[in-house]
Amino acid sequence: MAHQFCIPGKVSLSATIHNPRTPLRKFGIVTNSTILNIIIAEGITREITTVDSSNYDIVIIGGGIIGLSVAHTIPSIYNRVAIVDPSPGKGTTWVAAGMLAAVTEAYYGEDMNLNLNMASAKLWKSFAGELSEKSGIDIGYRQVGTLVVAGDNDDRSYIKELYDYQRGLKLNVEWLSAAEARELVPQLAPSVRGAMLAVDDYQVDPRLVIKALMKLATDRNYSFLATRATSINAASKKSSGGNSENGFDVTLESGDELHAGRVIVCTGPWTSQLKGIPRSITSAVRPVKGEIVRVAAPDPSLLPAHTIRGITNGRSIYMVPRADGTLVIGATMEEKGFDTAVRSGAVFELLRDARALLPIVTELSFQETIAGLRPATPDNGPIIGSVGDDNGLIVAAGHYRNGILLTPITAMAVSALVQSDEGQLPKEVIPFSPMRLEKSA
Repeated sequence: MAHQFCIPGKVSLSATIHNPRTPLRKFGIVTNSTILNIIIAEGITREITTVDSSNYDIVIIGGGIIGLSVAHTIPSIYNRVAIVDPSPGKGTTWVAAGMLAAVTEAYYGEDMNLNLNMASAKLWKSFAGELSEKSGIDIGYRQVGTLVVAGDNDDRSYIKELYDYQRGLKLNVEWLSAAEARELVPQLAPSVRGAMLAVDDYQVDPRLVIKALMKLATDRNYSFLATRATSINAASKKSSGGNSENGFDVTLESGDELHAGRVIVCTGPWTSQLKGIPRSITSAVRPVKGEIVRVAAPDPSLLPAHTIRGITNGRSIYMVPRADGTLVIGATMEEKGFDTAVRSGAVFELLRDARALLPIVTELSFQETIAGLRPATPDNGPIIGSVGDDNGLIVAAGHYRNGILLTPITAMAVSALVQSDEGQLPKEVIPFSPMRLEKSA
């Protein structure tokens, strides 16, 4: 994604947003009255003018779907907002498949996670409608349901046990015989042994969500700083009137500093690399690598109408069909630090398992392979809440497998914290405060 940095009275410069090590002053970003033209996607360009781009009401560190959604929900009284990210939307979010799988992500011993997931799932319809209406962009929100398919008898036993567990939780799931599953999705392989239907598990296209959120952020004249933040420090500086202003100094990779009254950390798997937040938080978030494959059908009707999740020979697989004929196949899970190289073996394994359940996969055209990093935590739950008592430093990270699903409730919670309105904080979010990590440390 290219950015143009245009300094009034000087020759326009251009830079690539993927280069976080270029000093910002070279491009006039940390100066007064800088104009930043952002080329979002497909010809959408917005011009941002910052009055004093080193001093902000709020600095949001991280420009993925969480950070951008938080930016979207911030009350309009905060008009000096900066989003710091070397490549907004091109990290974990860009790789995500976009399953809103509150039901099929319900696993043993994760009751609090389930409550949070279900609460956020209920927010997605209105959230999607708002984003599409305000941005004019269809974000691919589809209420298509999810079918969890068994490849053999052992896989059937596992899924049936999961079905019984979820029925015990009074979740909306239905058991289908092999014949019923193939009647619902004729593209399934003849060898499938049964399936569980979760009619309330939907999907969205994260890349289109990012496009919409970027447009809305630039419409509000937010500043995008194409670099990494390296540290946060509490600060006390003098205002123009001589009064003391508490807040935070955010140090950037270039060495430049931003001052903000509030800082919101939405750094996903990179949270551990940010200095200045408690070790109980940085040590809790680790990256888990996931690879996906994208293929495409010449006619979208060739693909299943439902999202397909499956178990084949004990291995998990998912296939998410898009309205444009794209099929997203994923995803591996590997503990390999910050490595995002795509393994050829991973591509083979994904295509092999996808074909075992959906044979048409081998007839589809190849589009893309890509790897991303999920921000995992010890209890698989996110970290959402204030660090300290004054809501000046807020963390929204560690969403692991459910960052897309948890976007609206996370944004709602952070907005409540920014306004110091604890009454608006969703009750399902409270157990995921950073304080729980201090207790377990």
